[in-house]
Amino acid sequence: MDEINREYTETQNENGCDQEVEVPLSEETLQDPVIQAVQERDEYRDRMQRAQAELVNFKRRTADEKVETVKREKTRVFSTLLPIIDDFELAMQQGAKLTADPTWAAGIELIYRKLESVLAIEGLSTLPASAGDTFDPLFHEGLTYQAHPEYDEGQIVAILRKGYLLDGKLLRATQVSVAHKSQSASESNPQDKE
Repeated sequence: MDEINREYTETQNENGCDQEVEVPLSEETLQDPVIQAVQERDEYRDRMQRAQAELVNFKRRTADEKVETVKREKTRVFSTLLPIIDDFELAMQQGAKLTADPTWAAGIELIYRKLESVLAIEGLSTLPASAGDTFDPLFHEGLTYQAHPEYDEGQIVAILRKGYLLDGKLLRATQVSVAHKSQSASESNPQDKE
């Protein structure tokens, strides 16, 4: 009977039939799948940590971009409102017209103050500058030079248009007139001295 089984097995092998072959399990063959599983686990953990880090960075970048977009839009809107504020200030400086109709003048001033307070809440502030201050090219725009006996060279003589800060950053420089010392005729023409 054993001989018949052996012949049957040999015939099956010759015909190409698959037959399960038992492989004896040793410690080495058990270690390979465990090592592979540990390596795969570490690889998946590393991928997961990288994906989490990328997600955190994406969220932070998106939040930063939103803040920058809001700042740009605020700057754009306030830049378009500044000429309106300038016009209000010019209107309030018209003394003769304001005394002719005091209620109109009070209404204009009320609108101006309300606009000013709303803009201040949103972060707009006037750039402090006054006559006698030293000219600073970072915050002032010099439009004219004036010979002025009362002020030294480089001091502000007059404020021509207010400057503004938006959230602590320069939105518009203050336009000013700057003092300079007038040169005498002999200083202005060095050839006359010779």
